[in-house]
Order: sequence, then C-alpha cells, then structure tokens
Amino acid sequence: MDYAFAPGTTGYDNIMKDLFRRRPNTTLINQAGVSRVDHLVNHLATNVGVTRPVGNILAASHGNDGGWMQIQFANIDTDGDGVPEVNTTYEVLEIADNTNVADIPAPVLGAGTQFHIKGCKIGQAFAVPFVQKFKAALGGIVPVTAPKHFHEVWFRTDLGVLEFLGYDFSIVRPTAFANRAAVVAAFQARGFTFVDGANVPNAKWNAWIPTKVNPGRRARPVTVGLNPSLQPNTGSALTSLRLANDTGFRHDLETFTFTITYGGGALPPAGDAARKAEMKTSMGGLAKFQVAHPFPIYKRYEHNSLNEFVDGFTWVFNYNATRHIMRCVGTRHKYTVIVPITDDPTNANNLFFNFYPFAGNATPVVTQLLENDARFFLTV
Repeated sequence: MDYAFAPGTTGYDNIMKDLFRRRPNTTLINQAGVSRVDHLVNHLATNVGVTRPVGNILAASHGNDGGWMQIQFANIDTDGDGVPEVNTTYEVLEIADNTNVADIPAPVLGAGTQFHIKGCKIGQAFAVPFVQKFKAALGGIVPVTAPKHFHEVWFRTDLGVLEFLGYDFSIVRPTAFANRAAVVAAFQARGFTFVDGANVPNAKWNAWIPTKVNPGRRARPVTVGLNPSLQPNTGSALTSLRLANDTGFRHDLETFTFTITYGGGALPPAGDAARKAEMKTSMGGLAKFQVAHPFPIYKRYEHNSLNEFVDGFTWVFNYNATRHIMRCVGTRHKYTVIVPITDDPTNANNLFFNFYPFAGNATPVVTQLLENDARFFLTV
C-alpha cells in the first residue's frame, strides 16, 4: 500500500488530495495532527492501520528549484527567533538531518519503497543539493524523486483528476527587456529544447509570448491531444483538452535583501559601486555564499558563482544612520514561458499525463508519467 500526504489548503493541494484518493493502491493521510513531514513519518511508523512495510510515500507541496517547499518539515527554528519555520528550506533540512527528527524507521521501508515529492520544479538541476539533503533528513536510505518541471493538475467533476507537467522556459536579467521583440529574440537565442532533445522552433516563441510583456502573469490557453481519450459520464470522449494555462507567461520581479551592520564608528562607503563591492565582500565572508557550501545562495537563484549572482540583480543601497545598518535590495526580472509537455509538440501534441477517474466513471487509469523516467523526474 502507498501512503500519500497533502497538508496544504490551496487549490492545488486540494486537487492533489482528490488525486491521491483516486490513485490505485493509495491511502491518503488527511487527519488532525498529521501536518508536518515528521508527523507523517511517525504516523507510518506507529499507526495500527498502516500496512508495513509501505509501498511508496507521496507528499504534495508547492515548491520551486530555489530549494524551498511550502510544507512544514518539523518543529525547527533556523534563525533563533522562537518561531518554527513553516516552510522547508535547506537550513531546515540541515537541522533535521543532524537531529534525526524525521528518520524513517527500517520496519516502514520495503525493498522498493520510494518517497515521491509532488511539486513544481523541485527536481531541477539547480535544486539537486536540496533533494539530496531532503533524503538525508529522512534517514538517507529511501530514494527520493521530484519533478524537474512545473507540476500541474486538472479535474472535471464527471470525469476525474489529470496530472501533467509543464516546461519551465525561463530567462532572468537585472533589467527589463525593452519590448516584446527583445523578449522573443532572447528566447529564440537561448536554445531551449524539448524533453526529446529537439530544439524549440523559433516560430513557437511568437505564438507563446503575449503582446504585453510588462510585469505580471498572463493566461495563454493551449489545446493538447489526449491519447488515450477520456470518456466523461455524459457526452463524447475527449480526444483533446483545452487547458486554461492561466499563468502561461510570467514576468516576475524578484528581490533579494542583504543587510550589513556597522560598528565602532565605521560607515559604508560613498557611491553605489563601492557599496556593491563592500556587499559582495561581506557576502563572501558568509558560509552560505561560499563555493564550499553544499547549496550556496547563488545556486538557489540559478547562478553559478557569487559574482554572477551579484551582477544578476540591480541593487539599491539605503543606510540607516540610527541603527548603523545598510540595507541592500537587489531586483531582477524573470521571464517564464510555461508549456505543457507533450510527446510531439510540433505535430500530434499529445499530452503526457496520469489520469485517475472519479467514482462512477468507467475510464481506465492512465499512467504515462513514471517517477523513474529521467525526462520528468530527478531521483536521488
């Protein structure tokens, strides 16, 4: 028996609960007192209703490749403010690993047990250290999988729940592009590829990028094929599906804040260039910005070095003379095009998906997204 867990309350989390309820050979754990990962582990280890060893363990959470999940791991306070962290960060996982608060006991695990994370982009290349530390925080034995792409869900009340993935085609820069033409040209020049290795045709970017590219998120409905087709309780079988894709194009303003405290009468240097240099020096003195760190801050923002990270933002510096603190705020522009992953994007455009029918619907289960498929999921 597989056991699943989706403790959040967003629309995505609620649909994932429905998906887990309909997934074959799966028990959804949805009860008071089981709201954290360590709660889940304890439930699997001690509850009399759990069949041990378990099959697989599944956990749904919003997330991203910056090393973050919108799920509480355990009663862990990383910054000493007396308030436990409600999200899972790398620092939370470090403490969990060192304190063994969520190690999965051996009797829970079978020979093939895996822990499947369901959430956006947690398995992308930049986030591999995060997933590795997640595994370590579970005791280091059970393999952990996570999606490399956006994780999307859709449902229809007379049919069932459908699970699919979306490409994360993204470009980040310290300043905004001048206009739409510049955005299109940048995406065309980047050399993005589909999961089969084929290059995205240049013409696709003109179709996918909207007229307005100023900050915000914009819908871009898209029609995909369904093979096999899906049969609602009434009406014709669905051989295609029009997805709303309500954030198909995103232009997000992302910020990063760093503070420097001055003592002994010291003052920040004059001028932005000198302050930027001092900020970089100060960052470089902290372990979490250094190359030796397993998951340095710059990697969490998809940069390969501290220099690249600093140059990837536009910085504003404000010194508070009363508190002797300089606040450094960096802003960057992230442009993202989200496209459902299909088997042949330029022709048949059939969606890769998993489907689980609601009670009373006769459509068979469809499983095309397997966690051992390296095109779609990371495994550590």
